[in-house]
Amino acid sequence: HPSRVLLFPLPTRSFESRSPHPLPLQVPAANPSPPIEPSPIPAGGQGGAGMFFSGDPTSRKRVDLGGRSNKERDRQVLLEQTREERRRRLALRLQNSSATKIQKCFRGRKAFELARSEVRKNFCSTFGEHCQRVDR
Repeated sequence: HPSRVLLFPLPTRSFESRSPHPLPLQVPAANPSPPIEPSPIPAGGQGGAGMFFSGDPTSRKRVDLGGRSNKERDRQVLLEQTREERRRRLALRLQNSSATKIQKCFRGRKAFELARSEVRKNFCSTFGEHCQRVDR
């Protein structure tokens, strides 16, 4: 746009000739915005700006971080549900642990049988199936 002119400071070769605080750029705005005025806060702290501390601890909102719904639930029902979830997690953990142990035993036994057959094959190739070449 031809009416906007930006003034940039030209670089100089000498370090001493530059000022430590260069002047800020001045760009004329096309549509100047009106200044923003702060909203007044009443003395009681109940104004629109609720994120500022007013000094009155009773005006704070109560936040329930329990993850429950707004309707009131019986305490015993909630405790029983928590116990049941804990039991379910424990059973799942035990099931996974048992499956891991079974797989470990099965894989170990399979590796043992594979090694045993390899040793038997080497033995039979050296001494024969019924040890007929023992004198070798």
